[in-house]
Amino acid sequence: MTTLNTEQAQFCAGIFNDYFGQFDRIDQYMRDQKLVQIKGVPTALPGMGLEDDMFDDFSMSPEDMDLKVVTASNYVWDTCIKLISSHTGMTSIPGKTVKLAVKEMNTNKYVG
Repeated sequence: MTTLNTEQAQFCAGIFNDYFGQFDRIDQYMRDQKLVQIKGVPTALPGMGLEDDMFDDFSMSPEDMDLKVVTASNYVWDTCIKLISSHTGMTSIPGKTVKLAVKEMNTNKYVG
C-alpha cells in the first residue's frame, strides 16, 4: 500500500478544496453534477435517440394502453435516468441489479 507524504497529501487536499470551494450550497454542486451527466449522453442520429423511445402520445386513453413491466438494459436504464431524473444517478456495476421499466406495448415506448 502506497503512503502519501505530507506534501502529496496537501497537494491532494488543495485539489479537493479548489473544486468544492467553487460551490456555496449543495444544490449548486448537484446542479453541476447533473449538467455533467447530461452532457455525457451520446448524441444520436435524428430519429434514433432514446428520447424517441420515451412515451409521448398523451392523447392515448389509459384504457387503450397495454402496459408491461420489462427488464431494461443497463445502457437504456442509465441513459434514461440521466435524461429524466432530477437527481444525479450513479451507474451500477453490471449484473448487480435488475432494472425494470414500464413499457407501453402499442407504441413500444417506455413510460417515464
